[in-house]
Amino acid sequence: MSVATPSAAGIADDITTETLLRCWLRESGVLPAADADMVYIRLAASGLSIRARLAHRSPSGWHRFDPPELVSPNGSASGFIDAGLLAALLVREITAERDRPAADGTVGLQRIVESSARIAGHLEARRLAGDPTPAAPFLAAEQASLTGHPFHPAAQSRQGASEATMARYSPERAGSFSLHWLAAHPSVLAMPGAASPGWGGGGGGRPRPAPPRGGRGGGRGRPFWCLF
Repeated sequence: MSVATPSAAGIADDITTETLLRCWLRESGVLPAADADMVYIRLAASGLSIRARLAHRSPSGWHRFDPPELVSPNGSASGFIDAGLLAALLVREITAERDRPAADGTVGLQRIVESSARIAGHLEARRLAGDPTPAAPFLAAEQASLTGHPFHPAAQSRQGASEATMARYSPERAGSFSLHWLAAHPSVLAMPGAASPGWGGGGGGRPRPAPPRGGRGGGRGRPFWCLF
């Protein structure tokens, strides 16, 4: 019997779930005992608990987990939970600990969910297009980081970026684009080390690349130089 290929969204949900668990354990200091094979996270704000079996224990904290379960106050398991529900419970715990209203966690929760969706998009794009052509080591490393930092709950969040923008600029999607350059006067620069020489054209300006997404004035589609 063949096993269906997991969807990109399902893989991204698993990745985000494990990242949230690792992040919470590290930041809260609730580390599993040396001989433990289960992790328990008690959530005072909701009266619930999270239970997850350690599939791999890492000396550096990069633990791997089986799917976590939601445990009710009476100790009975209520079933496995996905990344969205886990994120909501953990964010609520943080706001409660800080005596803040639940609504204060909305932006953080949105970024976690968005990051998971971005991971799914990267995985699906790579699945359809294949691996990028070989590149310089630094670029290859950037292109390989499909899931982001293993301890950051929203490592791939890119607020406001459209799919077209991600395809063009994101190294995970093997995006590429031409740089625009500015001639910046030395009086507006703050940089360490020896000053770079000016470039041709007079005025003593020094070349500086313009941020690619900042190269459109005021979001109106005009090139940034129209603002000068």
